[in-house]
Amino acid sequence: MSAHLPSPTSAVPGRFGPVPAALTVLLAALTLGAWGQLLFQEPEGLRIANRSGAVLSGLRVCLPDGRCLNRRVLWPHESWQVPLPDGVRHAEVSVPGHLNRAPVALRSSGVARLIVGAGQVDVTP
Repeated sequence: MSAHLPSPTSAVPGRFGPVPAALTVLLAALTLGAWGQLLFQEPEGLRIANRSGAVLSGLRVCLPDGRCLNRRVLWPHESWQVPLPDGVRHAEVSVPGHLNRAPVALRSSGVARLIVGAGQVDVTP
């Protein structure tokens, strides 16, 4: 004769108890929050967008301490997200043929956009 031992799992299939369910809900909320932040929050720094229809060459962003960041080529409909160090609120941007060391100030949110269009440059602080 064989003896039946009680099952160490729950008697109802698919029921795991309150702790795993709470952890699942917490993980789902954290995942949704992370995706929302990635999709809807503007990254800090300066974004330079090329809407001119031409290839831009030799872009330069200079910081107040004298350091400069360079981008060799920015293709049409491409953007360059320039990360700025903490505390930096101003930069000078040079785009050959469009801008020569134009000052750009960041908004209080830490974001500024510079759009190079056909014959014009728009700065959205």
